[in-house]
Amino acid sequence: LVPVEIEERIWAVDTVAASYADVQPKLTLYGQVVAARSSELRSQVSGRAIQVGANFRDGGVVEQGDLLLEIDRFDYETALAEQRSILKEVQISVAKSQRKFDRAKELHAESNVSDEFMDDAELNLSQEEARLEQQQIAVRRAERDLSETLISAPFNGVVSDVAVQLGQQVSISERLADIIDLDRLEVRFSLSNAQFGRLLTEQEAIDGRKVKISWEVGNRSLEFNGHITRAGAEISSSMGGVMVY
Repeated sequence: LVPVEIEERIWAVDTVAASYADVQPKLTLYGQVVAARSSELRSQVSGRAIQVGANFRDGGVVEQGDLLLEIDRFDYETALAEQRSILKEVQISVAKSQRKFDRAKELHAESNVSDEFMDDAELNLSQEEARLEQQQIAVRRAERDLSETLISAPFNGVVSDVAVQLGQQVSISERLADIIDLDRLEVRFSLSNAQFGRLLTEQEAIDGRKVKISWEVGNRSLEFNGHITRAGAEISSSMGGVMVY
């Protein structure tokens, strides 16, 4: 038998000249675009929804101060008028008690009335002043309740998850909708323990690190430049890493 001579296999490779350099590797990660600020709108008063803003609907874009929802104001307007009427009566009583006290003080200085008479006049004035303060609080509360019937957008944003319609009865603390601030979006992604530890060992802080964001929207790819603002306060046991924003 003639032995078969095995030829050495030759592999083609690319070569580069070795040199010393500082190289910073790039991490490719996947995350979610989330709202940095959002608000859950809730009603502070109860009543029937009598007006709905033109953009108070899912996906509606609103500006700060835009009317979203109006609740029937009749009961709150009459309640405020009643409290203001009571306030006027109390103010008259305070003025009357003040005159009685001033007169009692003059008579007491001339020794024409007893100390007990003087004390009673002073006590009556104090009680009326306390009642005045309580009634002023009641008026401010009624004013606030009336103002709460008009629900406006707290900031520029987009409305989502609308839960109330025109004519619907609204309860106190009932959720009406959510509003998301589109001017304050951020990307949330996770760093593994190894990745997070490697970043910690470098001199540059994690906060402020530059990132390049590629947002896939349908068939389009939107590119943004950003930076890390903060890292999560704890390590997630489920993901085995740290959430970074």
